[in-house]
Amino acid sequence: MTYPEAYAQLNPQQKQAVDQIDGPVLVIAGPGTGKTQLLTTRIAHILATTDALPSNILCLTFTDAAAVTMRRRLQSMIGQAAYDVTISTYHAFGSDLLQRYPQYFAEVAELVPADALKIDQLLRAVQADLPYKNPFKASFYLPDLKTLISDYRRALLTPDDVRAIAKENEIFIKSATNVAQKELAGVIKMTKGALPAFESLLEASGSLPDGELKNLWQSELADALADGSTKPVTAWKDKWLAKDGSGQWCAAGQDAARRQQYAADIYELYLKQLQKAGCYDYDDMILRAIRGLSENDELRYTLQERYQYLLLDEFQDTNAAQLRLVELLTDNPVHEGRPNVLAVGDDDQAIYAFQGADYSHMLQFTNMYQDVLLVPLTQNYRSRAEVLSLSQQISGQIETRLHHNFSGISKDLAAAATGLPAATITAAQFTSDVSQYAWVAQQVKQLQQQGTPLKEIAVLAPKHQFLEGLLPFLAQQDLPVQYEKRENILDDPAIEQLLTMAQLTLALADDIAAGTKSADYLWPQVLGLPMWQLPTQLIWETSWQKDDQSWAQRLKDQPAVQFFMELALLVGREPLETMLDYLAGIIPLPSGQKSPFYTHYFGDQPLSAEDRVPFWQLLSNLSVLRQKLRDYRPLATAPLTLSDLLDFAEQHRAADIKIMSSNPYQEADDAVQLMTAFKSKGQEFGAVFLLAVNDEVWGSRARSQQSRISLPPNLQHIRYAGASQDERLRLLYVALTRAKHDLYLCSYDQSFSGRPQSPLKYLSGLELDTIQPDTQPPELETMSLYWHDQHLQNLRQDPKLQDLLKDRLQRYQLSATGLNRFISTADGPASFLMRDLLRLPSGSSLAGTYGDVIHASLQWLAGQPQLPTVAQLLTKADQILALKPLSKQDHDQLQERAHNALSAYLQQRGAEFNPTDVAEHDFRPEGVVVEGAHLSGKIDRLIIDKAAKTITVVDYKTGKPAARWSADLKMQAYRRQLYFYKLLVEGSQTYRGYSVTNAYLDYVEPDENGQLHRLEVTFDQAELDGLKQLIGAVWQHIQACDFPDIQHYSEDLKGSQKFQADLLDNSAA
Repeated sequence: MTYPEAYAQLNPQQKQAVDQIDGPVLVIAGPGTGKTQLLTTRIAHILATTDALPSNILCLTFTDAAAVTMRRRLQSMIGQAAYDVTISTYHAFGSDLLQRYPQYFAEVAELVPADALKIDQLLRAVQADLPYKNPFKASFYLPDLKTLISDYRRALLTPDDVRAIAKENEIFIKSATNVAQKELAGVIKMTKGALPAFESLLEASGSLPDGELKNLWQSELADALADGSTKPVTAWKDKWLAKDGSGQWCAAGQDAARRQQYAADIYELYLKQLQKAGCYDYDDMILRAIRGLSENDELRYTLQERYQYLLLDEFQDTNAAQLRLVELLTDNPVHEGRPNVLAVGDDDQAIYAFQGADYSHMLQFTNMYQDVLLVPLTQNYRSRAEVLSLSQQISGQIETRLHHNFSGISKDLAAAATGLPAATITAAQFTSDVSQYAWVAQQVKQLQQQGTPLKEIAVLAPKHQFLEGLLPFLAQQDLPVQYEKRENILDDPAIEQLLTMAQLTLALADDIAAGTKSADYLWPQVLGLPMWQLPTQLIWETSWQKDDQSWAQRLKDQPAVQFFMELALLVGREPLETMLDYLAGIIPLPSGQKSPFYTHYFGDQPLSAEDRVPFWQLLSNLSVLRQKLRDYRPLATAPLTLSDLLDFAEQHRAADIKIMSSNPYQEADDAVQLMTAFKSKGQEFGAVFLLAVNDEVWGSRARSQQSRISLPPNLQHIRYAGASQDERLRLLYVALTRAKHDLYLCSYDQSFSGRPQSPLKYLSGLELDTIQPDTQPPELETMSLYWHDQHLQNLRQDPKLQDLLKDRLQRYQLSATGLNRFISTADGPASFLMRDLLRLPSGSSLAGTYGDVIHASLQWLAGQPQLPTVAQLLTKADQILALKPLSKQDHDQLQERAHNALSAYLQQRGAEFNPTDVAEHDFRPEGVVVEGAHLSGKIDRLIIDKAAKTITVVDYKTGKPAARWSADLKMQAYRRQLYFYKLLVEGSQTYRGYSVTNAYLDYVEPDENGQLHRLEVTFDQAELDGLKQLIGAVWQHIQACDFPDIQHYSEDLKGSQKFQADLLDNSAA
């Protein structure tokens, strides 16, 4: 479309925004109102009606895809001149400034941008060098640290700024504690009678050190006291006060302030790592540009002169740094507060607050500049009127809407699209989430059969977890899918298998060189793949052999083992490409042996049309993987190796970074579009299915993931606080307005695990055509789509395997660990089968190795005739640790941690050890039977009172101590373990007549104050009887080789409790 044609098609509102090229303009553009057309036509209009050059125009947006779309549309209007207009994302624009004006950014002249993987590696390096006592040493803090550092940077805070705030807070907290202890000394319980004390506290707070924390303390306390009731004061107390160890009042936040000091140190170390690596990160692209523009008037005036016209797309999604960049580009005094800048946005579609976006910048725009022209776009060219009506009933519930601040501005959308089919809006209510998936797949198939292109059908949900369950149902209907999360090369099953085979090859090479057996845990994974055609029975029997031979020695006559042994000898001699060709079966080994991988997937015959796509997809994925590795190591002189590839893949997995493939075979030309509602923004589809339209998913009951690093009140403004009701309404509004004519809202009464689900309150009272496609639970065939376990599947289908396992079950004894694994919905019966019955080897973890060292050291301690010194205990721990196959970094880290724990433990608990204590008693030969189940296990320590015939059970635990028996899987498993030990001891031959009266978890590692903790259990007879029944029910399932499918139970305590209840009434299937 040419510029004159485009301009002629503008409606009056659009034409007003295009014509007003002088001065500031704010366009409030609802969904489907043609904002991209407006932006490109405005650029063409500026060039047609002024002396401006294309290079005098700057257009900033948020995604590369949006920039490409805009440029293509502009090119159709003005031709090649479109490439001279700067159309860029904010970050790319910042990066371009750093490269184009090196004289103003000398410190980054030689730096290169760091990608997400590099940033992850740098921060991991910082974490690895932290002392063990640093509270952020644990790896699970890494994502939170990344976010926190980014929050600091977007708020324009330096490490010294953070330290200053933390120091100021510590001073305030100390002073506030003194005042609170004085004014609230008589407050024991929160009643009306306590209010005068809080009023005195407010008055006395005037003497506290000045600062932002004091302002917040006083203002919030004044607000709480305003209506004279206790409830708001209680809320204030819970936020601002705590009790110290002596039970006195103190100001809360001491720990948060101290942790901010640690965080500031990590922040500074990260910046130094960036500099040392010669890199700058994503936030740097804008922050350094802002600093350069702020400190260099010449640079700022140069850019202001160059960019005479600014266009800002999706302005509701800007963060503070991006807004500051806009200010610096437009604050030239010559404009007299009215620069030529147009911002387009829609606060109703502001869904990226979790990334730092602030929709209030649209309102701030009207305050930044003088006489801003407001233009609302209300003609919708996308959707049928029925879709818009429903959508606006949702947006009408948003309380904080921009147009409420301006008189005479309406955001009511009018349907202006022509030629669309009749609208279909259906609310489908199901009994369960599984029924929903089956129905949606069937409906999509029907739409396809009726002539709807699959690319015009989208399935949306707020999170990936609600989309992934649909995939097998779409596959059952032979429907191709375009789904970003599934495009990760590392998730390709064939790639996963090749990488596991490569891992086995490298482990074997190490074993050959060192005489070790580190590859043993990988053999079952590889040999269990159908392509090797090894009997499941052979794998089981190999695992049960009691000799000291490795798996490679036990199976040396198997062709599969011979293949990998020969391949292992080529490690270090052949480059990556050749090794992959061997693994994939493209070429044979020198001996002539060939991997069955290629034949298994594609056969020996010429490829059919339907096989050609997955074949080329696999080859393309391998090529992309190798190319990504080369791009990451551009300066590598030696050929890439198998080890390089595995390290690269593992780094991506550890950092949760996808390796995406863009090959043409990765996505069908016509495929169902699966995406999150966030991803769908800016797109449109003929038919849209919304999954899980329940309050627990889209509404106020949906949970947001919270950071593990708390911020003090005067820093909380820099962090996204979690989705508010308005934000959830905006996300739903965005999802609804993707539909042109067909809209299906799918909800269910309960998840398949039985957890009740609530109707979405935002739809309450709205008139919707509601159907109930199912009234019965789904067929077994539907449920079976959840199941994918090879060994359990083989066991169910092969009576010989059942007989083989039953022979082993005659000697099996159930441990507390086995019981907990069986009933945990995070592990479950399949995991129990693999690890407890089949005893297939598994790789060791760093945490497991550390636990082994601590337990072995304390076992040695308990066995000494007299209490050893700290030095003797640490020497013993070092000897134990030296036997573990660890890297130097891992060894040193575990050594520091072990020394810290064992020193504190011996000093604080050493006097409790008695020669009569028994350590690591093995109950296997004791003949303990409960409800027909044969029990066994080892207990860390038994404190025996022979006179009273009583025993105290001690169970050592590493990690952060727990203060109570919280309602989560781990703590309830620990509690169950202590009850199990009571049954074990009291049912044994050795301790017949003894009673276990006490039991506790003994936490070996001290807290931040150097103190050790223990958590005792008070035995309850009803709970003990319930455990006996549970043991009996689990034992019956084990002996019957009945390992229930738990895929439909949630992986939390509620799911586990539901599974246990089903086991007890024998309804678990």
